Amino acid sequence: MQIDCVFPCTSGPQDLGRPADGEWQEIEIPLSQLISSGLNTANVSSGLVLAVTDVNATTSLTVDNIRWEPTTEIVEEEVLPLGFFADFEGVNPAATALGGNWQSFGTVFDANGGFIYNYGQPFPTPLNSNSFANIATGLGGDEQGSQQLVIFNDYNNQDHGNGLLIEAATFQQVTLTADDSGIYTFSFDARVPDEGAITEPTIATAYVQTLDPSNGFATTARVEIDLSMISSTEWQTYSVDFNIDGEAMAGQLLEFGFTTRTTGFAPSAIVVDNVDFNLAEGGISYNTDFESGDASADAIGDNWLSFAAVFGADGNFAYSYGPFPAPNNTGGFTSYATGEAGESQGSQYLNVFSDYNNGDHAGGLTIEAASFQERIFSAADAGNYTFSFDAKAPFEGGIAPPTTAYAYIRVLDPNNGFASTVDIRVDLSEVSNSEWSRYTVEAVLEQNLDGQILQFGFSNSATDYNPSGIFYDNLVFARAE
Repeated sequence: MQIDCVFPCTSGPQDLGRPADGEWQEIEIPLSQLISSGLNTANVSSGLVLAVTDVNATTSLTVDNIRWEPTTEIVEEEVLPLGFFADFEGVNPAATALGGNWQSFGTVFDANGGFIYNYGQPFPTPLNSNSFANIATGLGGDEQGSQQLVIFNDYNNQDHGNGLLIEAATFQQVTLTADDSGIYTFSFDARVPDEGAITEPTIATAYVQTLDPSNGFATTARVEIDLSMISSTEWQTYSVDFNIDGEAMAGQLLEFGFTTRTTGFAPSAIVVDNVDFNLAEGGISYNTDFESGDASADAIGDNWLSFAAVFGADGNFAYSYGPFPAPNNTGGFTSYATGEAGESQGSQYLNVFSDYNNGDHAGGLTIEAASFQERIFSAADAGNYTFSFDAKAPFEGGIAPPTTAYAYIRVLDPNNGFASTVDIRVDLSEVSNSEWSRYTVEAVLEQNLDGQILQFGFSNSATDYNPSGIFYDNLVFARAE
């Protein structure tokens, strides 16, 4: 519940817990708690606002005997941890508002980024209005269900046509208490829609921030993920960690959500699902045996990416391209393979090789072709990691000199030109073409890598169309417990 006192004045949401089904329960909230959270009792505009925290919930509440009364003894009850999850399955796509406490706000800037004005109190996120958000159907994968949220800019703002930049934010907002301390993870799935997908000059972010209402709503902390370069219709999971000091931040507003900033009515849409904000569990893990992969598809799927760097005969860097979804059966980078499995490999595995579609093989240049998984690393993920897998060279097209190959765990710093801060490799240049063997890469990943990009996968360097193939199966990437 919350009590409002003319925006931006509000007590902010106050957690009522989970009342027992079918039983009356008396709930008491101290006036001092409401005031410390921002309520001005001399200017109350909404005496009581009730809302559920789960966008999927079908909830009926009966309230009675609402009253103000002198201080009474309050029985201390367990405080539930701050948490949120939305998969948008319960939203009515024909509704005029998203519901579930989703809010939106607009800010307008000049062409140089100077502030012009803003609008919203904020207000409930609209649907079906050509602004901020809509519900999509039919875009989900196995994990996304039947409905997803599409976020985009406010195309009802006519200053798009005046050269101004419109920043449209859609978010959740919670008032923090002293009990909310901890490291939290904001995670979600994202892809682009089939139509209206984000493109330049639009920029987009996912973010978590805190605002201090006692200091003009100044931002006291913020982390974000740049979503501007999303271009694939393949779903990918993103996450970022955020540290909350409950004692220091009590009474401040926590926001987590999404923004797009653009002008000239440029496309800006991104599809999101499985939006989660909860205490961080920590640790990154991944495993696959490739048995469920679609060998007839044009991409490997499962968030596999490929990237190439090209070097001259003198070893100097020439150019690069990617990353992009790892291709299947195109003659470059990766493909599903069968027919040479051992007892532990099942019927299907991954073949990783050079990009033979690159004509510079014939020009004496060396193509370094990498195929990998990628994650955003957080402080809560710190620990000792292992990347283990089975490997074997194919009978035909298997790696041979002068081609070299390795498996790796790598961390890149996006704030320093994507320089490598961790780069651990295991050489695979002489892998057998007759027997499968098990290999392991080990790396210590520290908390100071927070916000950097973790990659684990395989790379090979080849020229003149020399053979480079290596089969991989039964991959496991995990933190040692």
